[in-house]
Amino acid sequence: MRRSAIVHQAVAFTLLDPHVYLDMGLLVGTLGTQQPMPLQGWFVVGAGTASLFCFSLLGFGARRLAPWFARPRAGPAGGPLAPASAAG
Repeated sequence: MRRSAIVHQAVAFTLLDPHVYLDMGLLVGTLGTQQPMPLQGWFVVGAGTASLFCFSLLGFGARRLAPWFARPRAGPAGGPLAPASAAG
């Protein structure tokens, strides 16, 4: 698959996700309007930085943990919190 097709799919997946608009518009917007006017700009900077950090950690962490999740025991049947019927 070409790189441009991958980028287009990633952008479409991100921008067509309704949770993006719910989280940013409602949750962060509501919290931001509760801040005093002089601090609202700093709130936007902090929320953006936290979002960038969170998604970067998620992306790089997924790459690093991919071999661990590829093992057969990484599934829910091998975990200590799995229901007894899933353990076999």
